[in-house]
Amino acid sequence: SEVVQSYRDLSQAGNLAPSALGLAYFHIPLPEYAGLDPVSGVNGLFEAALKGNKVPFPFNYEPFTSLVRWLGKDKVVGSSKLNSGLFDEMKKQENILATFCGHDHHSDAVF
Repeated sequence: SEVVQSYRDLSQAGNLAPSALGLAYFHIPLPEYAGLDPVSGVNGLFEAALKGNKVPFPFNYEPFTSLVRWLGKDKVVGSSKLNSGLFDEMKKQENILATFCGHDHHSDAVF
C-alpha cells in the first residue's frame, strides 16, 4: 500500500523525526491487535456490542455467546479487515518499539 511504501522510504532514508523514532500511534488498531489478551485492563467491545444488540444472530444468544468467548472470538478490537502489511514492515525496519491505538471506546486494555 501507499502508506507502507511511504513508511519504508522514510525509514530507509533515515528521515523519521528523532523524537518520534520508536513510537507509532494509530486511531484504528492494526488487525494484529485482534485476539490478544490484555496485560492490563478490559477488552469490552464484544460485551458492549451484545448490550447494544450489534452482535448478529445467532451469536447474540446462548449457547453461542459462550462459544464465542470460549473460542476467544470475543477479543475484538475494532480493527480494519484489511491488513496493509504495516506491522510486518515495522518489524522488518526495526525502528518502531511500541505502537498505540485508540478507536475502541469500550475498552481500556493494554496489550
